[in-house]
Amino acid sequence: MKKSLLFVLLCLVVLLAGCGRIKRKLSGSSHPKAPPKDPFYTYDGFRDWYRFPLKYPYQVMMIDNYDDGYLQEFEGGNIEENSCSVLVDCITDLHLHEDYAFFRKDDWTFGYLQYSTGEIRLFKTEEELKQTCFLEAKDFKPLEYYYKLFRKDVLMYPPPDPATAKPEEVRFDVIAHFHGVAVKMYLGDLKADPYIRVSYGEEWDYVDIQTGKARHGHLPPEAQEMIDKWLPLHRDELLEMWKTQKRKVLPPLE
Repeated sequence: MKKSLLFVLLCLVVLLAGCGRIKRKLSGSSHPKAPPKDPFYTYDGFRDWYRFPLKYPYQVMMIDNYDDGYLQEFEGGNIEENSCSVLVDCITDLHLHEDYAFFRKDDWTFGYLQYSTGEIRLFKTEEELKQTCFLEAKDFKPLEYYYKLFRKDVLMYPPPDPATAKPEEVRFDVIAHFHGVAVKMYLGDLKADPYIRVSYGEEWDYVDIQTGKARHGHLPPEAQEMIDKWLPLHRDELLEMWKTQKRKVLPPLE
C-alpha cells in the first residue's frame, strides 16, 4: 500500500513539473535568448565590412561599426584584395553631393573631397567650412544614414548648388531605376564576365550582361521580365561602361 501511494505521489510530482515547463514555454516566461546581431555582407563571404561607394573610384569603408570610417580610393583589381588607398581616416559624418563628399572627422575638423580632381581640403573650424562650402554642422549625417540609403538602392539627384542640396539627395552607383527595379554596376572586377546588380524589393541578384540571366535565380519573375526587355536596349552601352570603367545613368524602361 505504501509503495503504491509513493508511486502515485512520484507520478504527480513528475506530472506537475512537466506542466510547469510547458506553461513557462507557452507563456514565454523563460529567459529569452538575446537576438543575434544582424550580420551584413557587402561581398559574398566578407562580413563586417560596411562599405558604400561615393563616385567611382571613391568609397567609404567602415569596419565592425558605423561610428567612423575611411575615405578610400579604389586602385583597380579585385576589391576583395583590399586594393584601396586610404585618403582620410576617422570620418564620423558625411554630406554627399554629386561633385563633392563633405566630411567631418572625429577630432571635429572638416574637409571635402572633389571627385573630378581628387583634391582634398581640410578646415580647422566649422566657420571656415561654412564660408567655403556653405554648409553647417547640421547638414552632416552619420555614416549609417548613408549606408542604409545605399542598401535601399536610393536613386536621387542633388541640385548643383550645395547650399540648397538636401542631405538625403544622394547618388550612389545606381545607373537605372524603373518600376521598382534598381540597376547597379560595380566596376573594377575585370576578371569576371560583365554583370549588373539588379534589386527588386528585398530580392536582388547579379545579371549577366551578355545573356541577361540571373546568376543565382533570386529575381522574381516580374523583375526578370522587365530586365529581359530593358537589357537588350542598353547592352552595348553597358558593355562599353564595363570596358571603360566609367558609369553613366541609362534611361528607364518605359
